Amino acid sequence: MGFDCGPMLTRRAAAAALVGTALGALLPPASASAGQLVRLGVAVHVAQEQGLPVADQAFIERQLKMANRVFAPYGVAFEQSERHQSEALLPHVRTRSERNALGAFVRPQRINLFVVASLHDVDEPPRIRRGVHWHSATHVPAHYLILSRISFDAVLAHELGHFLGNPRHSNTRGNLMSYQHTDELPFLDESQQRRLRESLAGYLRTGELQPLGIEPQR
Repeated sequence: MGFDCGPMLTRRAAAAALVGTALGALLPPASASAGQLVRLGVAVHVAQEQGLPVADQAFIERQLKMANRVFAPYGVAFEQSERHQSEALLPHVRTRSERNALGAFVRPQRINLFVVASLHDVDEPPRIRRGVHWHSATHVPAHYLILSRISFDAVLAHELGHFLGNPRHSNTRGNLMSYQHTDELPFLDESQQRRLRESLAGYLRTGELQPLGIEPQR
């Protein structure tokens, strides 16, 4: 069955162009001095085990709270826009194919977060991981975050850093993309901030992400 999508595509293209034109003025430079905050929705998917969610709402709220603290200086905020629980989601994700399969549940125009009981390293199977930014090989171009319930509060923020244009890890202590933590709030350096802005601009321009709002920063 075919559908005539011409007018719809035209409207979407026009909307994307409008967002792209306005974004340069709205996105902050290396700090929040521009005074704008881009609010992004997070679609949360929670696996179930024996009929119960593998993590409670408090776990998700802690992760989002820390992410918002970290990204506030860079003019980005995250809100849970929807939540889904399903026994169709595997609670223990061990293989590449199991990671790829999550792409079938991705919600459009949102950052998708899958919360599972355990997440294994696909290259070193006995090794347990806390989080990953994953590109599905079977549901292209879907990409999303997978978080284990053992994650400490800053893991979501770290994976969001990957999602927002910073695929590489840092060797600088205290950097958000480093495994070397300090007691201070994690930070992004200037080059990482630039990649964040460029990545976010691309997501909004193409419509892959639809912001919940772009507003003055308080």
